[in-house]
Amino acid sequence: EDVQLRQSLVAKELEIRSLADSIGMPLSKSDGNLRYLYVNQVACEWFNRSEEDIIGRTWLDVIGDDQFAQIQQYAERA
Repeated sequence: EDVQLRQSLVAKELEIRSLADSIGMPLSKSDGNLRYLYVNQVACEWFNRSEEDIIGRTWLDVIGDDQFAQIQQYAERA
């Protein structure tokens, strides 16, 4: 039963990732410290980086000082 549940969760995650990749817009999920937890393929293309190079890094690390300065006030409010 545990193995079946785990397989079902993996299948659902793959389905959700497929949907997120087909949207055509960059999507990401971050934690409260603005550290990326998930990015779709479009976001990887947008940042010109691989998923492995984005996940676990902060917004500042990924987008750089200049771009982060433009959105920092909104990120802090959120």
